[in-house]
Amino acid sequence: MAVLESYGREVSSIFQLLGEKEDSITLSMCWALARCPEFLKAVVAVVTGIVVNPDEVTVKNQTTESDTGRTDIEVLDGKDIHIIFEAKRGWVLPGIDQLTKYSVRNDFVTSAAQHKHIVSLSECSRTYADLYLPHVAEINGASIRDHLLIRIIYWCE
Repeated sequence: MAVLESYGREVSSIFQLLGEKEDSITLSMCWALARCPEFLKAVVAVVTGIVVNPDEVTVKNQTTESDTGRTDIEVLDGKDIHIIFEAKRGWVLPGIDQLTKYSVRNDFVTSAAQHKHIVSLSECSRTYADLYLPHVAEINGASIRDHLLIRIIYWCE
């Protein structure tokens, strides 16, 4: 396979194309979810255990509610799934306060989705996440999933 270089550095991931800041990484992930139906289906299947029709899914980047802050990525279809991804750059993980805020968002609480999940997405290892991500299985009815996407992202690179 050919080597891609940009500004004298090898590009080994699509996430390097827009930049290395958290917002650039998040936007790249949204683009991949919206433009790669098989990737979208694989991500949703890993998180929820179901297969969705990509034509019925909406991917939202940085949606803000005044009381509960801004989500990084939301994936929803209006009937079966509503997933909030909290992305962090590096080995940073969200705290219980941030995860709880997302669980009470108006659009999340009122969603008709049967599968509601909040997923932590960062660059840290699974071992590190297991040690430092809040150890809760559920907050306000939303399943908390951690780092299930790491396997998919490495698979696609």
